Amino acid sequence: MGTLASQPYLDSFINHEIHLGQVQPSNFRLDRVQQLLKEIGNPQEGLKVVHVAGTKGKGSVCAIISNILRHAGHTVGLYTSPHINNYRERIRVLEPTQTLEVRAGGDIFPDCISEQELCAAIDEIKPAVEKVQACADSGSISFFEVYTVLAIYYFRKRSVDFVVLETGMGGRLDATNTVESIIAVITPISLEHTRILGATTAEIAEEKAGIIKNSKQKVVIAPQTPEVKDVLGKRCQTFHIEPLHVESTVTYNKISQNIDGQTFDLTTARAAYKRISLPLIGKHQRENAATSICAIECLQSAGYKISAEAIRTGCENIFWPGRLEVAGRDPVVLLDGAHNPASAKVLSETVREIFGGKKIILVLGVSKDKNKDAIYEELRNISREIILTKANHPRAAALDGAVDVAAALKRAKRAASSSDIILVTGSIFVVSEARDILLNGKREDRKLKIEC
Repeated sequence: MGTLASQPYLDSFINHEIHLGQVQPSNFRLDRVQQLLKEIGNPQEGLKVVHVAGTKGKGSVCAIISNILRHAGHTVGLYTSPHINNYRERIRVLEPTQTLEVRAGGDIFPDCISEQELCAAIDEIKPAVEKVQACADSGSISFFEVYTVLAIYYFRKRSVDFVVLETGMGGRLDATNTVESIIAVITPISLEHTRILGATTAEIAEEKAGIIKNSKQKVVIAPQTPEVKDVLGKRCQTFHIEPLHVESTVTYNKISQNIDGQTFDLTTARAAYKRISLPLIGKHQRENAATSICAIECLQSAGYKISAEAIRTGCENIFWPGRLEVAGRDPVVLLDGAHNPASAKVLSETVREIFGGKKIILVLGVSKDKNKDAIYEELRNISREIILTKANHPRAAALDGAVDVAAALKRAKRAASSSDIILVTGSIFVVSEARDILLNGKREDRKLKIEC
């Protein structure tokens, strides 16, 4: 397979993320992934994996954990979804000596897998993929299954010290759950993908809890509702695991906050961290940092050397775009991929916390499989003007009066004074298009973005 040839091959697999409305619960099974891993020599065996599931904050937690480990001198494989610009952003290798120089091609993350590396990895696993695909009883392999296996294969090839895996959907039958992890992290759980994962948070928690599956694991649980906490607690009891509950073991106190970041003190059962700087804003990001640090302390307790300075530096230098990211300053333009009601609620609270009574002009576009009315209700009270938009994507909802993203941004800028705030949100697809226009000056249609 030649250079720049990965896209057509990857697009040849059924992509449940793009056509989520057609997905059935029966589409999710682990045997295809297990068979494929076996065909390529079980590269997952022996990897030291931190596995993260949840509804909100799992990407931020993965990013913070991996960056702390990098600053502690470890090489870390990081697998996350969705991506903003291209598939390659999902597979990254963070190295201790890494610089933040953007390489040719303008990748958001300079440490993501290159096109040449991706093509080489595809060539190497392709015979195994075709063999598994040919098995009549295995069903069709999905894009996410192939890409997860490809990531694991690549991480083994790069001889990483740790792997940080973010689940795609759920946990129990997610393709990432074919690995054994040394730490399972559960971020806050709320209603999402109810047709597939369950109608209640308790049912969804049962699915997420599936990444807890052996008595040797450490388990870190972010603040949860009582019904979710009960489900997770019972799952831990099954394996005689005493989980670490962030809510009852960690305290944090905000010192300062502005659009560029925040500073806070954080105290755990093991240590006190004074004046941690975090470029990510909002109370929920302090919570994500607390959850991440608890996971790191679990590694410390297992004998891994990770200094307090590595924790501090890892938080201070985190870059995680599309999470209240500043994409303009006159007026301030913020990008946030709040794509469900729970995330919209957190976004609304954060905007009130930071901007108080400032005029907010909302550019809102949602996916048609989301609860658009609930998202709107969470955000309308902070917005003095709402401009509806529709991303260039098959999952984008066609809202009445919606315009394309470029037109929505123009309208917002015309309506805003220099002291106002323009907030672009509702879907990662909308954020992706807006980010390209605002930061890269691009207007042309690009390849489809994927949201989980």
